[in-house]
Amino acid sequence: MTAPTPFKSLQDLIESVKALRGEPGCSWHQQQTIATLAPFTQSEAYELTDAIEQQNPAEIKEELGDLLFHITLYAQHAEEQGLFNFEDIAKVANEKIVRRHPHVFDPNETEGYSGQKWEEIKSQEKKNKPAEKDTLLSGLPKALPSLLTAHEIHKRVNSVGFEWNEVAELFDKIDEELEELQEAIESQNDDHIEDEFGDVLFTVAILGYYTDINPEKALRRANDKFKRRFNFVEERMKANNLELTPANLEHMENFWQECKREEKAKAAKAS
Repeated sequence: MTAPTPFKSLQDLIESVKALRGEPGCSWHQQQTIATLAPFTQSEAYELTDAIEQQNPAEIKEELGDLLFHITLYAQHAEEQGLFNFEDIAKVANEKIVRRHPHVFDPNETEGYSGQKWEEIKSQEKKNKPAEKDTLLSGLPKALPSLLTAHEIHKRVNSVGFEWNEVAELFDKIDEELEELQEAIESQNDDHIEDEFGDVLFTVAILGYYTDINPEKALRRANDKFKRRFNFVEERMKANNLELTPANLEHMENFWQECKREEKAKAAKAS
């Protein structure tokens, strides 16, 4: 049995993407641009995250494949425009890895890994780029989920000492922001309400930084928990021939509490 050629599958993927974009090809892919592909790539990244959190190896492999497919698509689009190709992408990625890990790749580097060294290297990289105005908070991806953006913002300002001294102070700040939100709601000013609501979310996201919690992951977990409990409620309602209507809110609340009790019992048994 002949061993497969190294990276043959990757080359096959690159050729398949060329075929999709070529003639006769696929009309949908021929109509796409790098810009129109971006939302689909973002969706694939979320699906990968979900597969990882579900600890499903088969799904993880499939979603990684989907992301690799998208990277290959971007490379093909760029190559058609004479911008760069797949090889260029791999080259840039590898150069960055080597540059940011001198303790691994530089034989003259005597120090081990240092978070401060990492930030210094990244800072130097930013200075070498003739892009946007170089500030501490520049370069944050606009498409990054807002909760993660808030988390990253505080991570950066924290690196220069702009931080809270104690977590307890943050709880006081959250209480303060909630009071201001309540006042805004009473004012019935939509713009004011949105502004104060954002302040509450931003402060809670910062709390995630100090408690080493990823706010985006925590919110996904809360979303999943709510969906799981409401599915329980819906099943119980159907089993009792009850409709999901405001008139049956008391029944829904009872089933919701039943679900919570069952979850607590399972958790206690598991521990």
